[in-house]
Amino acid sequence: PLEPCVAPARINELQRQAVALALTTPDCLFLQGPPGTGKTTVIAELCYQIARRGQRVLVASQANLAVDNALSRLQD
Repeated sequence: PLEPCVAPARINELQRQAVALALTTPDCLFLQGPPGTGKTTVIAELCYQIARRGQRVLVASQANLAVDNALSRLQD
């Protein structure tokens, strides 16, 4: 089960399920979708959940803006 969300009003049930799946996947989970489908929200929530467990996270992307967007969600 997930801990309380970083932004409960911003995450929907399918996104919560994606985070839960990522947390239970033993090696790698690929998250893809068209713009506006909530990938950044899922990434931010996943980072938050991992950090709450005392673990570290590396966020990488081809574009710096994508990383900045994910990290900004954690600061809101």
